[in-house]
Amino acid sequence: MLMKRKQLQQWQISLFWGVLWNQKINGNKHQS
Repeated sequence: MLMKRKQLQQWQISLFWGVLWNQKINGNKHQS
């Protein structure tokens, strides 16, 4: 159970960074 919760947390973090990174790239595209 603890391992599963840790994996879920890692998945949420990677998803969060993925969205953040996409927004950064999209923002750069809009500027240029």
